[in-house]
Amino acid sequence: MVKILFIIVVFLVTSCIAILKAKNFKATWMFAIRWVFGLFVLFALNLFNEAFLFEWLGWNGTNKNDWVFVLWWGLVFSWFIYGFGMLFRKLRDK
Repeated sequence: MVKILFIIVVFLVTSCIAILKAKNFKATWMFAIRWVFGLFVLFALNLFNEAFLFEWLGWNGTNKNDWVFVLWWGLVFSWFIYGFGMLFRKLRDK
């Protein structure tokens, strides 16, 4: 849970800094909203997997679901790098 909260805080802080410094405030704001919304979609996907899919497949408490978590963290990391890079590019173009 601490990791999830840390990721949310990093996303929000990075977004706020980029929004405040951006030349094109509206476009940057809209991108930041989509970026944070994407994070919540990833968390919703994870909660769905844990609550329904793994229970249905009988994977809870086994090692069979490890690859799903590796993929999920890979998606979260890729989403962070993509968003951070885009926000950095928007700041640099200022």
